[in-house]
Amino acid sequence: MKGRGEGAHRVMRLLLAVSLWVAPPVGAQSTCTQLNTASCTIAVDATVSLPHAATLTVSSPTTSVGQVTASVIQAGTQSVAGPTVTARANFAFTLQLASVESQWAYTGSFADPSKPVGDLEWRTTSLPWQPIGRSQAALVAGVLPGSTETTRTLEFRVQWRWGDTPPGYYAMPIQITLVAP
Repeated sequence: MKGRGEGAHRVMRLLLAVSLWVAPPVGAQSTCTQLNTASCTIAVDATVSLPHAATLTVSSPTTSVGQVTASVIQAGTQSVAGPTVTARANFAFTLQLASVESQWAYTGSFADPSKPVGDLEWRTTSLPWQPIGRSQAALVAGVLPGSTETTRTLEFRVQWRWGDTPPGYYAMPIQITLVAP
């Protein structure tokens, strides 16, 4: 026959096991003390710290303008399809576009023509042509969190002029940045 003290020890062991299993961090401890009942409930909070999360994808890291001919220089500009930019974030964001340098990098046998960065223009289907600059320009502004992916296809246009664009290789590094407003 079990004594009264043994049953009380069983309840205390159960209470101890329950309180240890769901115990919050020390300093904010909760205790449930119920006697003569088969259950004891303690509410606990599940918390998580969610950081800013974003993805930015560019379909191709390079865009080639292709062959520049006399007729292209005579026309003054040459347009080419650029990369597709896709962004998604759990916060409101802006996509920005800027040149890394103030002029085109030139490699060739002639003197560096110091072709200005503004000779490269960009646009999307929803924006007009505008010169690329060292300052960040808004490619997409004010995208709200929870919206679907934001995708834009860039188009580039290069200005060519007789006399100031000698034969050679020209390159322009561009940054596309996703930022919180």
